[in-house]
Amino acid sequence: MVRHCRNLLLAALLLLIASPAAAQDCRVRLLPPRGVADAPKRPVTASDLIELRDFGIAIDVPGGEPPFSLSPGGSRLAMLLRRADIERNSYCIGLLVIDLATGDRQLLDVGGEPTLIVADMHGLADQGTGAFDAMQPLWSPDGQWIAYQRRIAGVTQLWRVRSDGGASEQVTRGIRDVRRFVWAGDSQRLVYAIREAPEADPDSGGGYLYDDSFWPLSASVPQPPATLGFEFRTVEADNGTDRAATSEENRLLLPSGDPRLPPGAMLHAESETGALAWTGRPEGQYLGPKPLHARIGSVQFDCSDAACSDRVIGLWAGDGGGFLFLRDWGTQRRGEIEFFRWQPGKAPVSLYRTTNPLNGCLRQGSSFLCGLESAAQPRRLVRITPETGQSQVIFDPNPEFGALQFGAVTRLTAQAEDGAPAFADLVLPPEHQAGERHPLVIVQYNTRGFLRGGTGDEYPVHLLAARGYAVLSFQRPTPPAYGSAAASHTDYQRTNLLDWADRRRVFSALEALVDTAIVTGAIDESRIAITGLSDGIATIQWALLHSDRYRTAILSTCCEDPSTVAFAAGPAFAVEARAWGYPSPGAVDAPFWREYSLARNADRVAAPILIQAADREYRLALETVAMLRHAEKPVELYVFPDEYHIKWQPRHRYVIYQRVLDWLDFWLRDREDPDPAKQAQYARWRAMRAGPASAEARNP
Repeated sequence: MVRHCRNLLLAALLLLIASPAAAQDCRVRLLPPRGVADAPKRPVTASDLIELRDFGIAIDVPGGEPPFSLSPGGSRLAMLLRRADIERNSYCIGLLVIDLATGDRQLLDVGGEPTLIVADMHGLADQGTGAFDAMQPLWSPDGQWIAYQRRIAGVTQLWRVRSDGGASEQVTRGIRDVRRFVWAGDSQRLVYAIREAPEADPDSGGGYLYDDSFWPLSASVPQPPATLGFEFRTVEADNGTDRAATSEENRLLLPSGDPRLPPGAMLHAESETGALAWTGRPEGQYLGPKPLHARIGSVQFDCSDAACSDRVIGLWAGDGGGFLFLRDWGTQRRGEIEFFRWQPGKAPVSLYRTTNPLNGCLRQGSSFLCGLESAAQPRRLVRITPETGQSQVIFDPNPEFGALQFGAVTRLTAQAEDGAPAFADLVLPPEHQAGERHPLVIVQYNTRGFLRGGTGDEYPVHLLAARGYAVLSFQRPTPPAYGSAAASHTDYQRTNLLDWADRRRVFSALEALVDTAIVTGAIDESRIAITGLSDGIATIQWALLHSDRYRTAILSTCCEDPSTVAFAAGPAFAVEARAWGYPSPGAVDAPFWREYSLARNADRVAAPILIQAADREYRLALETVAMLRHAEKPVELYVFPDEYHIKWQPRHRYVIYQRVLDWLDFWLRDREDPDPAKQAQYARWRAMRAGPASAEARNP
């Protein structure tokens, strides 16, 4: 059935790509209106949030590579713009060119499917995440063409289009995804990378040996190993001639390391005078601060200022042998982002500061083009001139948001019990009046930029506020192992797990922020719900077993329990988890699991639980659901087909939004949607609320 659904979805996408009418509709949907008529502000809707226009990676972490590029001379910018379509359960994707002087916009091409990020995990290659990849289109050196990645029928290939308009052309025609590419200097050749082909699968007629190559959360067949390398190739754009890249061409795509840089150097920049700056953590440290250093001639300068100590997310050459850098203060300063000028040997000078995250900043003379968003404003393209402090909006993909009504957003700060800083955004209903107290919904676990629906985008902050809820959007504190002596991933995880150090830190920070929100007088502390995905699930597990303040919980997947760690995630993960400090399969370790496992402590779980899981991950929830049901606790599990850790399908996100609202209204406000199609849903939930004794009375 799942495979049938996937085939139907693929067929629908192919029909969409092939339909001229659909392509024209996408052109209309992608180009934002020039102006929005003045009108009374209206409440935000689910469609507003799901179908907003976007560019770059929709992940709430500042920095990253630019998802756009400049033409030679810097007068025009190209980006890939996307917009979800709930009705078609698809996306419109278009190559947009913006004249930076006039603001004129032109869609040069429309079509293709979303390209989702894959990552090597647990020794296996290219595991899907569900998050959108930030595809950067590139101008040819002569400015005549723009090359870009386009995905059709599940394969990403290179395309090009004339920068002044015209028909698009497919350049590569392989069967493996094009991962990265660059123009060669003559504007005719493109050098690109593909993943090496894995060894052919053994004949499945004899079955597959279940070993470390299995990742049950991805597929029921062996997965290729993460040791697969990359193959570099060169294609002639005019005629499609394709060959192995030369060593010189390889360096265009993947430059060899600068011999002047120490091992482990990260960001680096070189000034016109030959001064070299870089970031890098101490040798032997797995994960920790990456301070800023520089070398002028034979003299090395180590920046000792707090601004240089960590989280430098952008680094560029400045004037006179100096440098510019962008610092993310994270939880230290309420999420501030700050531009600095640094002359090695002197203290950095602050130039520009904002609490709104900057994404993918690209240098343009003395200015920077960045993606900028705020709590109630989706991402826009802005030009920032740090030396003058000026900021100018270049392109707003969603001018319609100016007509939407948002509630007040206040940034709260607190500390974990061990002193670690954390913060959260408290969002109140738009119609909030002094003295009103609202049910509170906790959304996790990053709160940077536009408040979509938390990490994974399943708990729509502004839609909840419009419904009358106060929302606490929580930024988790840095893990205790960060900056420790942990020299490997295993050591890092073991440090965080020892005596549940990380979980205690996160939970105590959350509790402190909830207390701070309650002090505002706008929260009904008897009606608090908690939601989350990924790390947020771990916080929910801990919260439900260590506090009675949470009336209900909604999980985007579930859970870490004995069977999950030992079996459900595959043999390789089980070995890793034991090395981190989890008990061995079959081991009786009641003290360990009593702190954390919902399955082993089902009798202690008081909050009704809703789980909305991807088909690739729902097996992780089976022990928890079975034990909660056995203990006659309210729990409901939904499984969404062809989904990943982050759910990517617009229609699924819409359904998830609606069910989140229904569930919270039912358990926190005793309200039901009168829609006849939801009668069965509410009948189940009323039976859960009535409890097992009532069920026995109805079914003697």
